[in-house]
Amino acid sequence: MPTDAEIYGYGTLANILCCLCSIGGAFVLPCVRRHQHAYHVILSIFMGLAVGTLAADALLHLIPEALSLHSHHIEEDGHGANDTHDDDHDDHDDEIHVEPYVWYCLIVLTGIYAFYILEVIMASLHARGKSPKIEDMDGVGNGISEQKLETIYKLDGNHHMPATTETSVAKKKKPFSYVKPIVVMIVLGDAIHNFTDGLAVAASFNSSIVEGVSTSLAIICHELPQELGDFAILMKNGLSFKMALVANLLSSLTALLGFYIGVSLSKGVGASQWIFSIAAGLFLYISLVDMIPELISAGAGRLKTIIYHNIGIIIGILIILLLSIFEDSIHI
Repeated sequence: MPTDAEIYGYGTLANILCCLCSIGGAFVLPCVRRHQHAYHVILSIFMGLAVGTLAADALLHLIPEALSLHSHHIEEDGHGANDTHDDDHDDHDDEIHVEPYVWYCLIVLTGIYAFYILEVIMASLHARGKSPKIEDMDGVGNGISEQKLETIYKLDGNHHMPATTETSVAKKKKPFSYVKPIVVMIVLGDAIHNFTDGLAVAASFNSSIVEGVSTSLAIICHELPQELGDFAILMKNGLSFKMALVANLLSSLTALLGFYIGVSLSKGVGASQWIFSIAAGLFLYISLVDMIPELISAGAGRLKTIIYHNIGIIIGILIILLLSIFEDSIHI
């Protein structure tokens, strides 16, 4: 089991990296106007990477932890109780032992991936014959929804949305009178979501360092494209560049709050299992319900986009799978 110093140290660092994703839009937006093609490619791969890491982490790490299928807990509890077997343990230290549930969960992932490919093919066949959209001309899909991407492209040189007369008048009267309900909902929803991510990171690092790294990686891959999309929507609905940046950053800081609360909760008997269960449900919902339909929509009829998405998905699954297989052999 990790020490308290390792849990707080690595966990805080992981959450800070997740929070930095919230200001990623400030660095990405200037590049969008100059290198749109590169932006499409990178974001498409990251969208696929997010799906792969989130789904794989939920099935290969979080759910097994919630069901207490990981054997390292049992080994650590029994370690030292039988000193006569120390030599036997040393003999098996170099062997790679893969729990059976890893292969079963990998089959589940394979089934999900196979049906995703099937649906992409069907969507592409359905899209054939339709008039191409503007986004289709470069052969690369959006990677995020068309509405979000359109918002990003409409930003002027100072990263401001073209203000309507109504919005401009509202800004002159009261600083926050023009803020729309959707802005509040996005910021509040992000805050709750990030708080849950913090709980998941805490429970994962409390289990093992490798577990924490795996969960943090899945969150980071998911946060970057999501925060960029939210950033664009906030600006579209009346916030200035600076206000959108501050709103995104403040909502992301709830991850640190969730982490520190989660570390305390994880010390309780059985508390980690509940946190893992909640996090697994959240990860599966985001990857399968939120993101896969968006991948299918963005990739329909666009071969290059489908390839970029699949590169990200496969890399994401492989990273989490390798961490699952070699978890007991990695010492940090």
